[in-house]
Amino acid sequence: MASHEGMFRNSVWSRDGGNISLNSFVELERPWDDGGGGDRRMLYALNPVSKFSVSSDDDNENLDYYSPHHTSSPFSNSSRPVERTPLTISPIHTISQQSREHAVPQALSNDARQEKPPRPLQPSSGTQGNSAAPEEPKIPLLREILFVAVVCIAHLCAQAGISQTLPTTRGVGSRFQVANANDLSVAIAGYAAALGTFMLIAGRLGETFGCKRIFIVGLGWSAAWSLIVGTSFYSTRSLFITSRAFQGVGAALTLPTGLELLRARRATGIRRAIIFTLYAIMSPMGLIIGALGASLFDKLAWWSWAYWAFSITLTVLGIISCFIIPPVPRAKGLPSGARAIALELDIPGIITGIASFGLFGFAWCQAQVVGWQEAYLWIILTMSVALAVLFVILEACYAPKPLIPFSSLSAKILWILIAIACSWSCFGIWLFYGWQFVEHFRSTSPLQITTYFVPFGAVGCLSVVTTPFILNRFQLHVVLCIAMLATMIGSVLVATMPIRQSYWQQMFISILFMSWGVNISVPTAELMVLKLVHRRHGGIVATLVWTAMYYGMGLGLGIAGTVESNIGSRRSRVHNRLRGYRAAHWTSFGLAGLGFLVCLALALASRRRKSPT
Repeated sequence: MASHEGMFRNSVWSRDGGNISLNSFVELERPWDDGGGGDRRMLYALNPVSKFSVSSDDDNENLDYYSPHHTSSPFSNSSRPVERTPLTISPIHTISQQSREHAVPQALSNDARQEKPPRPLQPSSGTQGNSAAPEEPKIPLLREILFVAVVCIAHLCAQAGISQTLPTTRGVGSRFQVANANDLSVAIAGYAAALGTFMLIAGRLGETFGCKRIFIVGLGWSAAWSLIVGTSFYSTRSLFITSRAFQGVGAALTLPTGLELLRARRATGIRRAIIFTLYAIMSPMGLIIGALGASLFDKLAWWSWAYWAFSITLTVLGIISCFIIPPVPRAKGLPSGARAIALELDIPGIITGIASFGLFGFAWCQAQVVGWQEAYLWIILTMSVALAVLFVILEACYAPKPLIPFSSLSAKILWILIAIACSWSCFGIWLFYGWQFVEHFRSTSPLQITTYFVPFGAVGCLSVVTTPFILNRFQLHVVLCIAMLATMIGSVLVATMPIRQSYWQQMFISILFMSWGVNISVPTAELMVLKLVHRRHGGIVATLVWTAMYYGMGLGLGIAGTVESNIGSRRSRVHNRLRGYRAAHWTSFGLAGLGFLVCLALALASRRRKSPT
């Protein structure tokens, strides 16, 4: 490195008492040299400036500068570290450091190119004197391994909560005297819809109160409601379904906060790749392990033990997290006063957003049980739409710190989210009704059906490992279109599957296509939306992809349940029940087709913009 370089990536250095004038904030991202001129030779470094207070004439402009000596910004998609005081950038930026020992002649700090005196960026009060910003504490390698394992297992448990109900539907239906076990799909739909809904606020809670704290609260919440789900054996079906939905709330709190805890470690290179690959493969593996555990307990004991054991696992995991997860310094302290906390959390947005999502999902899930002829369902549906409109107005016009930055979202992002929701709604229907088809019409035990779905986990892990190489070689629009096409093929194979047929002929092939399609669609969609928003909104928009994924899964099950209950008779005649199953699977195919058409339109529009006129 040349001796005259005075500024390095993500660090600002200055002589004591000297000023650094920046014509562009981009200059913070590359080394400086004299560039052949003499007016920047004053920038030779002696001491670091690690904290700044930056002023701006534009109140709406609020950009952050990140220093490598501090922790990662909560809920930022970037792994770039963040400094501890907020920054706002003016057209010409000057960074100055209080004089300590040496003084630089005033003539050296004059910049002939400045048209007006810039507003200096003075060190914040926390940097006065020789006090340095606290660095993130180093932890031993063994503790770091245990920390990564805890976060990954929490992700696995969140996914296992989706599939653990599949092997228990027959036992639950028998206990609560449910004529049609398919009505219990609402137990999975409620869990998935709640998981998707509350992910909207989990990030904000972690940013405000600390990711570690919210992560542990989420584990405890899931453990408590898993215990209640198992205890509902002695109560009613309503408690069983309601408890399942509240169980999903805890999973929603652990997913984004756990991911931010991993990002806060600032791992680089191969270590970072290994950590996030392990975290990603927990998604397909969790679905298999959840079904396997519930199948074993259903066979060896009874279905309640599947949820009690799950509760014990989450409790132990939460206790370990208290001691293993290292403390993560936050960019700012907890706001003082109830009003400040309410503004930080965006309480009006939380209330209207959760209410609209929850009521809309409840209406569709309840419709499959009582039918749309009930007037109260239409009232609930209308209320949900009205609350959704109010939510958008509040977030776009009035919220000082909105949950969703609608002003930064384009129509293209909305269509990408719709495509992901369609893909995962297709997957939810395929998973539930495919399982029920094999169990009821082929008289297969839950444990054997679980072995049928083992290739889903294997292909899912393979797709996670190969996704970076695929996305580097092909355009994102093309990959997303192929993923949607794979889900269409997987759903149509099950929709046309006869009762008497070998597993290897259609079911196995369907599992391969579906697993690859749904597991590669999510990272592809995340990269697409991240390219369409400002970097500071990356974490929020990535969370929207997960929200669309899980909420679409729950909503799809509600839609398919409504179709199945209206087309197929609730009597036990095989022909009528088979008609209902077919109708549900063709619904999943239609949803996958809609997602494919959306992706195809986006790909064609993107290619048209790139082609020369």
